[in-house]
Amino acid sequence: MTIIVTGGAGFIGSNIVATLEKRCPSIPIIIIDWLGDKGKWKNIAKRKNIVQIITPDLMELAVKNPPEISTVIHMGAMSSTTETDADFLTKWNINYTLSLFDWCTQHNITFVYASSASVYGNDGDTPLSAYAWSKKFIDNAIMQRRDCPPHWLGLRFFNVYGPNEYHKGSQSSMVYQTLVSRYPKFFSGDYKRDFIYVKDCCNLIMDWLENPTENNILDVGTGVPRLFTEIAEISKVSYGFCEMPISLKPQYQIFTKSKVRLPSMTLEEGIEDFNIYLQSDNVYR
Repeated sequence: MTIIVTGGAGFIGSNIVATLEKRCPSIPIIIIDWLGDKGKWKNIAKRKNIVQIITPDLMELAVKNPPEISTVIHMGAMSSTTETDADFLTKWNINYTLSLFDWCTQHNITFVYASSASVYGNDGDTPLSAYAWSKKFIDNAIMQRRDCPPHWLGLRFFNVYGPNEYHKGSQSSMVYQTLVSRYPKFFSGDYKRDFIYVKDCCNLIMDWLENPTENNILDVGTGVPRLFTEIAEISKVSYGFCEMPISLKPQYQIFTKSKVRLPSMTLEEGIEDFNIYLQSDNVYR
């Protein structure tokens, strides 16, 4: 049976594809993604189980043979937390996701999708940005659906870091920016985030696919918030501080912590493993 991975050339998506190849080498994969000109193709250059790469606007080509498709892992979306075009977010984050959910329902296909810890805002309930609103809208809409796929799982990712995120630029993780810049600057203030290594996210998805539990929306984090400055201290680099732009303050989460503490690497273990990738000639997973 074939698995579709939307956003399969992106950061989390490409790591999922790599994990699928490692744990299920005989399963063919269709990637739905825009590769663009930022070198995203490198994220999937080593993969041998990819049978098709299709742009999202031509998704119908991937779903023309539903009986051959067992699972849709939907990681594709506008992932920029600073995106302000609500119509664009409605089209690609909300409507695209819900149409996939309904299609999987119609054809009895397992559905896994990416939500975000940004839905919690700073009070645990109020999104602070249009991006966060789009993710919370999806979660609420899916929870109200009476007709659902046989198995489905929503994943509220906290601060994910790891290999294959180089193309994200300013949206890349603070861990990546620290390891690459060697002299990071953090916003002044005791901000804490729940950082989780991408390998742990991928293993969680694979474990659930092999043994689906109750359909639900799950926090994906370590349950242990850490100061930004700890990243630099663990990485043994010097750091400085800067003031947060005024335009960013209204939509900035000052603290995140997963409600669920998943089996995962510590920040120290994850940074050590990630740094090995970055220091080697074999950067892409």
